[in-house]
Amino acid sequence: MKLFPHTPLTIALLALVLCAGCREESAPAPAPEASSFEQAPTFELRSPLQYEHTYTMTQKQKYNEFAEDTVSLQLAAALRFMPTRLMGDGGAVVELTFDRLRIDVIPAKGERIEFDTEVDYDETNETPYVRALRRIAESGVTYEIDAVGQVIAMAGAAEMVRLVQSLPGATLIAGVINEAWLRGLAEDVFGPAGGAAMRDRDEHWTTDELLTLGGFTGADTAIDWQVRSIQNDIAVMRGDGETSAPTKADPAAGGARQIVTGAVTQFEVHWDIARGRSASVEVQGAMSLEFRAQDFLLGTASLATHSLTRAAD
Repeated sequence: MKLFPHTPLTIALLALVLCAGCREESAPAPAPEASSFEQAPTFELRSPLQYEHTYTMTQKQKYNEFAEDTVSLQLAAALRFMPTRLMGDGGAVVELTFDRLRIDVIPAKGERIEFDTEVDYDETNETPYVRALRRIAESGVTYEIDAVGQVIAMAGAAEMVRLVQSLPGATLIAGVINEAWLRGLAEDVFGPAGGAAMRDRDEHWTTDELLTLGGFTGADTAIDWQVRSIQNDIAVMRGDGETSAPTKADPAAGGARQIVTGAVTQFEVHWDIARGRSASVEVQGAMSLEFRAQDFLLGTASLATHSLTRAAD
């Protein structure tokens, strides 16, 4: 028995009735964008925070305008930040542990340097590089971080730096594994872009930081930041860096004078507002340097990337 005649009109009406519930299962509309947010770090005692970190660099080196070489470095690390004590000012003591550390360096001359904490090396026959990097991976760093998310003290960092600087020909590694890099890892998590503040959509502000993207000791860089979006509990902040460091002696380069001749750096931070820490930090940079010592001139041009991403909770 036909309840309704099968006309085009009744078929169309039936289709509308059947699809009425379909709209309820469609993807929800995106949350409206907020006009401001509070960037403030959250420290949960004994709650580990895990991040994946990568650093890559390719560098062209030109000696006295004649010989030219290309070197590269790749670093990958699984990091664990553990707040171990809350401080009265709202900050915390945080311990950094390397759950894994991998380094691959292709120098201009000499043997390739490879290290991975997951490889079992023969301790009776390991190279000085493997021995030093293994000790670095096993050591860790203890930070005191204030309520703004900035590092006010570090323990263990100086010892790591000394281990690297003691290695023969380790200029490239020493330019990455240094105190500025170790400080930056913690501040990227708890206080990027200058740290805690109330921030508005499209707001601009400036910070001064030390960068290691040239592969040598940090260069003073002024960064112009802007809040680009605030949506779904994630605030996106982007920055453009301009380096104007004065000439200075670089201990990692045997005391040669370091001159920054050009640098362009871009930053992007995704800040998790609800959790009070970074979801990710990405940095891309290009830097030109000169090192002068008596009759010696080394010119370098470096391309580098720095990435810090929260591991799955």
